[in-house]
Amino acid sequence: MDKPDWHTIDPDFLAQAPEGLASALSFFSDEAFRFYLPAYLIADIDGKIGVGSPLFHLTNGLQDLPPSKRTTTRLSTFTARECRAIIQYMDFHLYHGRETRRIKRALDNFWYARAYRDDSKERKHRRKASDFISEKDRVVLSKMKASLRWASGTVYLDSVLIADATKQNYTVSPHRYYVDSLKRCRDCQHEFIFFATEQQHWFETLGFFIGADCVRCPKCRTADQTLRRRFQRYSKNISRKDLSDEEFTTLLKDTLFLYESSLLKTDQQLRRLRNQARKRLPDSNILAKLDAALTESRTKSQA
Repeated sequence: MDKPDWHTIDPDFLAQAPEGLASALSFFSDEAFRFYLPAYLIADIDGKIGVGSPLFHLTNGLQDLPPSKRTTTRLSTFTARECRAIIQYMDFHLYHGRETRRIKRALDNFWYARAYRDDSKERKHRRKASDFISEKDRVVLSKMKASLRWASGTVYLDSVLIADATKQNYTVSPHRYYVDSLKRCRDCQHEFIFFATEQQHWFETLGFFIGADCVRCPKCRTADQTLRRRFQRYSKNISRKDLSDEEFTTLLKDTLFLYESSLLKTDQQLRRLRNQARKRLPDSNILAKLDAALTESRTKSQA
């Protein structure tokens, strides 16, 4: 296929088969795969592609990939910056609840390590924000560091986006720029990138206050969202008396998850629901997990 620029590819063409490229990702050379992948990612996010979704090709074989094999895959040709873009694409699918287990395993086993490695090619692009902001903004920066949190940290110079202050929620001074910022996660202490595009979405689309800061990595943010979602569902169902067997099973799983996450401080609720489950769902697989959790709790209390 003779295409000088992947930007010129019509998403409808990618979804066609056999004339188009709907199945071509399986047969591309490594170079062609890397070149055309951005067109597939954008088309998939826009909902303009079906059977040719690149998600399979970005996760297949990575769920249980041993460390010795993680650099031999065709995906190892992507730079750290490109890997971070791919992570954003996967976060989009996680947000919409698509193939979450498969994606999370691939992220943990491969993509996070590739995206946030600190090699020489990446280090040379890092600068302080003061290297590229104007003299006028430097004066503002000196007075407004609290509202420009990224300005004193490490950034990726070529990621700068011009901000639209008319869409920002601020009281004193808006952001004039967004830039990929290197941060350390408050929960797991791993480094991660707060992308300029994420900042733009936060402050210009979601309407977050301009002083808000991203303190968790994508992995911990996803875990926190999962915890909040399951706690809300647990809180809604725990007082209901008319739960179906399926809803009751979900309640059991949520209770066990919250207990193992230390959000439930005692095993009283878990024990009560376990006793109900023995009568109501005697053949359910969840019973063994509940018994194991309670046995472990009893062992710890006796130690």
